[in-house]
Amino acid sequence: MKIAKVKCKNCKAEFEVLENFPKDLLVCPGCESKEMDFEITEEEFTGCGGSCSGCSSCE
Repeated sequence: MKIAKVKCKNCKAEFEVLENFPKDLLVCPGCESKEMDFEITEEEFTGCGGSCSGCSSCE
């Protein structure tokens, strides 16, 4: 699954979400705006989903 880089149009806060995250539920953590710019990256999410016992990917 690819990662989307998100930038708030209001306060310019930047953060990342998974590309399939419902955009209508996304709210800026800095100012609570819903006005965002999205850029899908080639970067892939590689976490294990929490099924392991203490690997560095889950921390």
